[in-house]
Amino acid sequence: MKDFIKLFTYGQGVRLSLDGEKTAAVLVFSDFNSSFLELVSSDFRILKFLSIFQLLSLQKLPRNFALAFRMKNRKEDFKILCESQEQQDKLHQAFVELIEEAERNKISEFSIKNMVRYTLYFSKIATVGGDYSLQTVHNLLFKLRIKLDDETLRKLIRKSVLTADSVSNFDIRRIFKILLLKEEASVLFKQILKISANEKIKKKKITLVELKNWIEEEQQQLISEKEITKIFTALRAPNIFKPPEDPVVDIDFEEFSSFLFSPFNSVRNPETLNKPLDDSAPLCEYFIATSHNTYLDGHQLSGTPGWKPYLWALDQGYRCLEIDCWDGPNNDPIVTNGSAQVSSFSFKELIDRLAPLAFHHSNYPLILNFELNCSKAQRDSIAKTLTSTFGDKLHLLRKDDFLKETGPSLASLKNKVLVLCKASYPGFVDKDRLKGENPIEEKQEFLHTLASLVIEKYAEAGLKTPFGTSILYESFLKRCQMSIEHTSAFIEFSKTNLAIIQPDKERIDSSNLNPIKVWSMGGQMAALNVQTFDKSTFLNQIRFMEGNNSGFVLKPKYLREKTPFNFLDDVIRKSCFVKILSTQILDQTLLDDRDYVFPFVEMQILGNEKDERANPKVSTKIFQNNLFHSVYNDISSPEGFTKLNLVYPELAFLYICVKDAKNGALIKHSAVSVESLRQGVRSLELYDANNWFDGFSYALLDVAFHKN
Repeated sequence: MKDFIKLFTYGQGVRLSLDGEKTAAVLVFSDFNSSFLELVSSDFRILKFLSIFQLLSLQKLPRNFALAFRMKNRKEDFKILCESQEQQDKLHQAFVELIEEAERNKISEFSIKNMVRYTLYFSKIATVGGDYSLQTVHNLLFKLRIKLDDETLRKLIRKSVLTADSVSNFDIRRIFKILLLKEEASVLFKQILKISANEKIKKKKITLVELKNWIEEEQQQLISEKEITKIFTALRAPNIFKPPEDPVVDIDFEEFSSFLFSPFNSVRNPETLNKPLDDSAPLCEYFIATSHNTYLDGHQLSGTPGWKPYLWALDQGYRCLEIDCWDGPNNDPIVTNGSAQVSSFSFKELIDRLAPLAFHHSNYPLILNFELNCSKAQRDSIAKTLTSTFGDKLHLLRKDDFLKETGPSLASLKNKVLVLCKASYPGFVDKDRLKGENPIEEKQEFLHTLASLVIEKYAEAGLKTPFGTSILYESFLKRCQMSIEHTSAFIEFSKTNLAIIQPDKERIDSSNLNPIKVWSMGGQMAALNVQTFDKSTFLNQIRFMEGNNSGFVLKPKYLREKTPFNFLDDVIRKSCFVKILSTQILDQTLLDDRDYVFPFVEMQILGNEKDERANPKVSTKIFQNNLFHSVYNDISSPEGFTKLNLVYPELAFLYICVKDAKNGALIKHSAVSVESLRQGVRSLELYDANNWFDGFSYALLDVAFHKN
């Protein structure tokens, strides 16, 4: 057994810095899933579940021998405080090996057992051991928005209990297990077993061959028995260090239900998402994840500037970061929002923090977009900081570069930092003199010599060099959309030139433009306020799942090729049929609400305007009194499918949102690119209003590309 397994199996005493407070804890493997670590207090309370798969980054802090854990939901960052360098190194290495081991044996976070554990933990009602009153059980169910009458509840309690006045911990788990075993899953299970709909499943099982045949015939997915065995070995024993004693030869209904909602059965095609990015094209042929007002954490006018939002942006996959520089004391430039009375921080501190993590998540270029509001002396200071910190990682332009028709390929810019700012070109960059034998050279300002992307004024005919970049506003985009001629000009412009589209200055509330409108016209960089959790940042998040989460996605061919864009094209390039079967929602934030929720699901296509108009929004029926598990359509019925016809499927997203019929409030939402949809009965993870996936909220969809 490896040392790091021993470390967590038997518990590792640590000191935590959690929510600003320091406390002692024991770090130990969760007994039900090795991708979870439990932080347990001295009085045996679970302070936190640490999911390895929700960890964004792990960083060693040399100042105080701490390990900094940064989580994907941005709200649960914490530190483990070590007593020495030796302990810090030992713990860090243990976590690195644990993460690598878990990734090699990636398992499902969803299982009936996990769900029961989380339900009891989040409810804050359940206790370890002891009995519950019937009223307590009702209260627990209410927190999950499940309404059951006494008679129905009694039927869920095991027969050996004569009355329902006292409900054991065992019965609580049994109740939730029954509630979690999906009726829609039972229809499929019976179909595989080839038994009638009225016949009970009881302890029946399906063989690996039967499941293989179903996956290949109904799900249209090739899979081997070996792969199925690996999947169900993980589901049967989610602790990767405790493999099951018996080999997997058949599958029961509970395991099949867990499989349906697992990543193995996701509607997102992993082959599409994990496909290596073609990085041979010039930079202008990619969509680039771009942030706006990156220095702010909060509202545009009242938010506090700081360096942490930059790290958050990097963690979220953004590869273009905006930096507003102003004159600071002692010739040390500061980063701040000059239009508002807010605080500031040192530019040098920002770069010191950024440098170690610049290529942590992606080895493709990092673009630093400078808005310079400082004196020449302080601009020189910026240049010195950049050169001393990044050195040869800075991509510098040479004379020969200006003689080329296109910019460098994305592949050639790996691990490079690109400086984007308003700068003067060298004197020889004049189209009338480029081919002269004796180019005129002029001495440039220090910072200008570091600029590998130079801000230029937009011109329909193109920019001065392949390194020019136009910064435009949302209003420009709207004007273009009112004229086919202007739209056409911008689409052709963006085939060979870079453009950043920023929110209009009137958006003082930190709201965002719609990035799909930018992408539909070929614009590479839709600048978003990352600190704002909304539909725009969510769609950006889903878009850049492609390209291996590198922050770059190759634009569709028709937005790159030399042939002019055809606005009259109405050829349907992709059709599919989608039915929303059910949703399962467990949300800790709803537990303290005092009212029932009446969920329904809206589904629509987001993409090119032509596709949006051709595929209007549709809604399911309203479901009563069970947010935990809401069923909207019959899985065995041919009714309920929505046909989607798409002219530009490469830009289209299937967007669904779960709303409360009482007030129209958003409960959960999700999106998947149409190009990555897989056929069959598939799961789709649901995110909350802060674009966070908790691991236990899903929709079940039925997707088909051909209907008889």
